[in-house]
Amino acid sequence: MNEKNKLGDRLRMLRKIKEFNQKELAANMSVAPGTVSKYESGERRPDVNFLKKLRALTGNNRLGGDDFTSWGVFKLPAHFYPG
Repeated sequence: MNEKNKLGDRLRMLRKIKEFNQKELAANMSVAPGTVSKYESGERRPDVNFLKKLRALTGNNRLGGDDFTSWGVFKLPAHFYPG
């Protein structure tokens, strides 16, 4: 996993595990396909709302075994994390 783009790598991995292509994920997330591509390449970083939608869509609370803070994104409010 690329340490400089840990978030993008994990997003790509989760997308593939869930068997979405970028266009399908983008449609489910209400973003442009180019946005997903930029997130995965590390050109842009997703905001909290995207991550919340991703969690709801995939049913994955920990996304690759870690919480979002270890992705190098930001610290989310405590109410975001389950139990």
